[in-house]
Amino acid sequence: MQFLSRAKFGDVYTAGPYHPYTDSFFRGEQQFRNTPPILPKVITSTENPAIFNGRNVIEIGFVDFGMSIEIIDCISTEGPPVVIHAFDESALCIAKSLVMIEMMKIPSTEKQSVVEVWVCTLWSLKTLKAFKTALHRLLHGIENESARNDMIPRVKAILQLWYRAATSKTQISKYEAIVFWREHHIKYWGTFYMHAVNLSDPGDRVDALRYEMIGSIYEDPSIEVVGSITMCLEEPSLSIKQPCESCLEIAPTSIHMGSRCSDIPFIIRYHRYFETRIETYMKHIRSGSLIFKPSVASIGVRNESVLVGMEALDPCMVGWSNVIDYIKPSDFHIMARRISSKTSPTVHYAHSCNWINAVYGTDVIEIQEDKKAAVYEAGYEIYRQSRTHRLHGFCSTPFAHGRNICQPVLLLKCINPFLRFFFGNQSDVSFGSVDGKNPMSEVINPFLRANSAVHFVFSYGPLNYNFGADSYDFMSDPIDDSTMTFY
Repeated sequence: MQFLSRAKFGDVYTAGPYHPYTDSFFRGEQQFRNTPPILPKVITSTENPAIFNGRNVIEIGFVDFGMSIEIIDCISTEGPPVVIHAFDESALCIAKSLVMIEMMKIPSTEKQSVVEVWVCTLWSLKTLKAFKTALHRLLHGIENESARNDMIPRVKAILQLWYRAATSKTQISKYEAIVFWREHHIKYWGTFYMHAVNLSDPGDRVDALRYEMIGSIYEDPSIEVVGSITMCLEEPSLSIKQPCESCLEIAPTSIHMGSRCSDIPFIIRYHRYFETRIETYMKHIRSGSLIFKPSVASIGVRNESVLVGMEALDPCMVGWSNVIDYIKPSDFHIMARRISSKTSPTVHYAHSCNWINAVYGTDVIEIQEDKKAAVYEAGYEIYRQSRTHRLHGFCSTPFAHGRNICQPVLLLKCINPFLRFFFGNQSDVSFGSVDGKNPMSEVINPFLRANSAVHFVFSYGPLNYNFGADSYDFMSDPIDDSTMTFY
């Protein structure tokens, strides 16, 4: 209350609190990510790549494939492999990733089968067979004996449970899977239908609603299907646990932009995104140019053994997911600097969903009365431009709440104060965002859970990475509430 009584537009509440992810409302095990990484093109360019064959990449809080699914195109199939060291607190995430990677190694596995295990409630019998074969190899195969010996009991127990379910004579039926999905998805997401009304084509609206109702992006009545073992198994510690989990949140906004997608139906854009990414991933896994090593671990400034291990990897890139939402900035920078390479630049990627809770002015109720009309007008124009000019197949739509109209313009003004707070006295930081623009300039995608999330990359000196045209200076935008203007 003391902060609110004296706060001005752009002021940052610095006292926290910073609670572990396990204490948050969305503490359920995630089946897949809900915030796709937004990465500047420069880090995956041939001129100045951040990823090199023969180097290590660290992923923290990766969930499924993390940012590695987005940087896969800059890896060469020749030369030593890129090794992804992926860490997450969730044994379920580790187990699921292990199975999907093992499926990719099997020559007969089709890309759609991996996609179905990744994001769908319904599997073809081909997928079930590939899943079962991968589990047998992980649990009993000679090729995985060493990895099996290092596997922690929690992960092994999940794999064994899945194997028993996969080899059972009775599988989860299509009806049971859909009922399970509705119980755990629609029950917590009463406005799921709002997604569909964002689409201008009636067929696209039907496809979007069908996904929300059954939880699968594929549907072919001629193919026999069973329920997903990883998502729909009646097991208290597994299955769908997060409210509102949707695979429509995984894909980046770019799949709805550009002339190449103008004639492609909405749901087919997701097919192409998932299948293209997985096909490329499979190529690298099978050629040995990419090695993916998931491990259960908890990151913390006092978790010495984990930090020592990460430091020894000498990474060229580190993905932090939204760890910065749960750790004090000072502690974060201690860890990030420590695990950075001492011999070459290390690019760090992070995003924050909770930053808007710390900055005064991100909600229109915090704006002076005589300026609210201008905020509404500017915010509506941003929505209109996003839907009608930049996204294909979308239309101007109703809003879940009037305050949502105002948020885009307020976030554009408030993000720099947050970044100045987050980086504090880290004076030797180079910072990058897409095209060097304000990090909140991204197109508003109604299928993302949080368009308020900020994405950025950075590097510490003296071995700074040069972001070139993607460099952004968050220090050069002072806030003056008395002369505030809107974009």
